[in-house]
Amino acid sequence: MKILAYVFAIFVALFTLIYAVLFSSAGNKLLKPYIENYATQKSGIPIKLSSFTLTSSTLNTTININQDLNLDINASFGLFSQSFDMSYKLSAATLKNFGLNWAKEVSLSGNANGKLKNFIANGSGMVAGSDIKFSSRVLDFAPKELKLDAKGLNIDELLVLANQKPYATGKLNLVADIAYKDQNQSGNAKLMTVSSYLNSKLIKDDFNITLPANFALNLSSDIAIQNQIAHAKTVLSTPIAVAAALNTLYDMDKNEITSDFNLGIPNLAKLEPIIKQKLNGEILLKGNAKAVQGKLDYLDADIKGLGGTVSAKLKDSQIDAQIKNLKLSQILKLASIAPLADGDINGIVKINELNEPALMSGTANLQISKANLKSSQLNKIIDSSLKSNINFALNTNINIDKGLVKSNSSLNSDLLQVSTLNANYDLNTKNSNISLKADVSDLGKFKEIINQELNGKLSLQADAKLKANKLENLNLLSNAFGGEIKASLQGQNLKASVKNASLHDLFVLTNQKPLGDGVINADINLSTIDIKNLNGNGVLSITNGKLNQKNISELLGKEFPKNVEFGLNAKPNFTNSIVYFSSNLNSNLAKITKFDGEFDINKNILNANYIANIANLSSLEFITGAKLNGELNANGKVKFDKNLQATLNSKLFGSELKSSLNDNLINLNIDKFVIADLLKMLGYAQFYEGSGNLKANYDLSTQKGKFDADILEGKLSKSELTNTVSLILNRDITSEVYKNGYIKGDINQNLVTFKEQMSSPKSDINVTKGEVNLATKALNIPIDMNVEKTDISVKITGTTQNPKYDAKSNYLQNKIEKGLEKLLGGKESNSTKSNDAKELIKGLKSLF
Repeated sequence: MKILAYVFAIFVALFTLIYAVLFSSAGNKLLKPYIENYATQKSGIPIKLSSFTLTSSTLNTTININQDLNLDINASFGLFSQSFDMSYKLSAATLKNFGLNWAKEVSLSGNANGKLKNFIANGSGMVAGSDIKFSSRVLDFAPKELKLDAKGLNIDELLVLANQKPYATGKLNLVADIAYKDQNQSGNAKLMTVSSYLNSKLIKDDFNITLPANFALNLSSDIAIQNQIAHAKTVLSTPIAVAAALNTLYDMDKNEITSDFNLGIPNLAKLEPIIKQKLNGEILLKGNAKAVQGKLDYLDADIKGLGGTVSAKLKDSQIDAQIKNLKLSQILKLASIAPLADGDINGIVKINELNEPALMSGTANLQISKANLKSSQLNKIIDSSLKSNINFALNTNINIDKGLVKSNSSLNSDLLQVSTLNANYDLNTKNSNISLKADVSDLGKFKEIINQELNGKLSLQADAKLKANKLENLNLLSNAFGGEIKASLQGQNLKASVKNASLHDLFVLTNQKPLGDGVINADINLSTIDIKNLNGNGVLSITNGKLNQKNISELLGKEFPKNVEFGLNAKPNFTNSIVYFSSNLNSNLAKITKFDGEFDINKNILNANYIANIANLSSLEFITGAKLNGELNANGKVKFDKNLQATLNSKLFGSELKSSLNDNLINLNIDKFVIADLLKMLGYAQFYEGSGNLKANYDLSTQKGKFDADILEGKLSKSELTNTVSLILNRDITSEVYKNGYIKGDINQNLVTFKEQMSSPKSDINVTKGEVNLATKALNIPIDMNVEKTDISVKITGTTQNPKYDAKSNYLQNKIEKGLEKLLGGKESNSTKSNDAKELIKGLKSLF
């Protein structure tokens, strides 16, 4: 007996200890973090208990769910009777932490009481704009009775709660009264929209579908439940189409649904604002379907419209379908595609064991006959000049045997023939083999399409192997562009070659105006074809090249020289998608003996060095705008990283020229250059012997720039200018030594304006505003000179090739007038001698 007493005492002590741990304040503090962690782990979202008080008969707690929802619970319960009486309140101001763009208040409160396995719960509150009310009885943790009144639910808010954009607006009424009795559910429910419309702007933004304004959407569904069978009658209507399922039955015990379905578009013309194409007639879709355990078991459908009919039947994993006289143009229009083609589509499909790919078998045939590509539509889209339609016919046969699909297709048209397009596809392994053979007997037939002259033939043969729907092997052989193209892909290894192809035809077939012609030869060998990690090498050459003077002139907006011939050689090496290359270009405009560098394909960054020679600068007049004389040897660097940067260095005019290009801005600097050499290059008279320093900048985009030249020690050379001045002064001014002069100016497209100043111990030369027109070569340069206190003004006009000089000196003119008057008798106005003097003075004035 003492042992029993000890056991009982221990039991009482343990019970007292458990009670103290669970239901005391200290126990609540221990229990709270455990409940939070357990609930967070099970739900996958943060759960916090703002307050938590648990006694042996009551529970009061406030739960914060994912920082958005707050749930207040106040309950009393019988620990041993398993009964409870609880009030609750659920509220939220936002649901952003649930990934929802929700900024509406949610409030729901109510009561629940009874036993754990049989209790009644009710509630009311504001959700999605509706003051909802519900009452439910829960038996064995499953709802057995439900009364719901949720009228005026905002459809756009319901879509947001379903994590969708508000593609529709309006109200939704949902009312249900369902009871569970004798193992059967019975009752009814009704769902109906009120004043609902699709959001045309949002649908246009997201799906590029243009709906008419105020596009109404009306949905009504009446559901009656009797003995575990739900019978629904549903109608959905829009201004364009009506869909209905008037006899839908759902067996809850078998999870089986059978239904009719109807879709009618009575006037296809109403689709025009949506598909931007004009259609006529109607489309009617009728049928019946059955699904068991979520899988389609039976389907019988008929479609009438688009010029023909489609009948399809599916039963016991077997489908039989027949397509009769569908019009290709109407199908294209329905897909919002311009009716580029027309023709009759006919076909038969019969396939068994649809649900078992390894056992699937059957046949299918599809034919497009009496078909043509519409010249009027093609001319609008690709700017072609077709005068008649292009006829074609397509035939495809498919055979399926135990999951192996074999298809054979052929295409005949006025332009090309695809005699073979065969494919084998294994539905189980997802492996396939494809072979293709196509021919164009006369490329000249494409002239009306591409508006360019092509000659010769084109043939293409290809075969490919795919493994698990990924390309594994490819072999291609084509006689095209006047040459031969080969390519072989084995896994990631690609070998390709181009032999004796025409550069002209390549431009044409890529829909580009030919900028030149020549013979292309190339080889490439890549160990990977991943554009992010290309590796391999290659070689490229263009021989017998000749640039297209007309097309390049149109592209540049300037007259490009005729008969420019060129040749190109390049050797690229690919390492981790960086192309390291060495190349050269030889032409009768310029010779680029070296253009070596690297190009990062993924980052689109270029770095290169070059060496170039221009034997005759006059050939670049179309670029410079002026005819330059002489030769240029240059070297420098080229870089492209979002914008173009380049440098140019050259020994020029007895000095070192350094120039740079940054985006569109050119900067130039040359020190102690020979001015006579510069004048010679420009084609100007070599009127100065000396040196200078020059700095200049020029913006290619605005065609504006500035230049600043310091004229160092030098002399005026013998020229028309110095001869004219020397004649007036009766002395040679070419012996004067000028120091520390300057010339500064602006370039505005073709007009150069400048000012100039030069000084020597005995003379000064000034130009305040000189002008040179680079386009017309016209000159307008007024020069003011002072030589030993004698002023002279010279105006240079004409052109750079034929300048004209007009010189005057007021000082000498006045001095001569006074001397002649004194020599010829002073100012005797009435004497014959005086009149003779005046006539002589007048004649001398004309000299100045």
